[in-house]
Amino acid sequence: MGKDDILRKLDRQVINHIHAMRKSLGKPPYDAVRSYFPQGDAVSDSSAFHQETHIQFALRNPHCVLGYFRVRDAEVRAI
Repeated sequence: MGKDDILRKLDRQVINHIHAMRKSLGKPPYDAVRSYFPQGDAVSDSSAFHQETHIQFALRNPHCVLGYFRVRDAEVRAI
């Protein structure tokens, strides 16, 4: 871990809290949530890109998944 602490449980709590608020307002839940997380040190002093920036998905409704793929072990070892 770099300077940033990765708090996966907190991520989940925030998403669940937002959905509880939506439910209390009579709004429908989201099937999935996607967000950008800038993380780690900047690539350069003038860059908005960070070394460990990533996109994170929170899938709340597994029925919206139409398919998936797996990377073969041989392809992972080649990297």
